[in-house]
Amino acid sequence: MIIELFRQAEKVTDNGLIAFNGMIVGCGDKVELTEIGKYIKHALESQENECIKLACGIISDLAEDARMADFLVDFVPCLHKILSDQTLQREIKIPALHALGELCLN
Repeated sequence: MIIELFRQAEKVTDNGLIAFNGMIVGCGDKVELTEIGKYIKHALESQENECIKLACGIISDLAEDARMADFLVDFVPCLHKILSDQTLQREIKIPALHALGELCLN
C-alpha cells in the first residue's frame, strides 16, 4: 500500500515514510525491504528535509536487521553526501550521522 501511495503521488511522501516507519516498529522482520529500499534511497537523495530525516530514522530502526547489508551500497553514499552537503541544515545532518553510526555498529 505504501509503495502504491508513492507511485500515485509520483514521489516519496513524508506521510508514506511515517506509515512505513510504523510498520517497521510494529512488524519488524516481517516487512519486505526489497522494493521499499529504492524509495528510502530516493528520500535520502531528495531535497525535502522531512523526507531525509524520516528516511534516516528508518535506516536507524532497521540497522540491526541482517537484510540491511544488501542496501549498504545504496544508503551509505547517500548518508555521506548528506553529511558533506553545506546547504543542508544541522538538524538534517544529525539523523544522517545517527543512521550511519547505527549501521557501523551493527
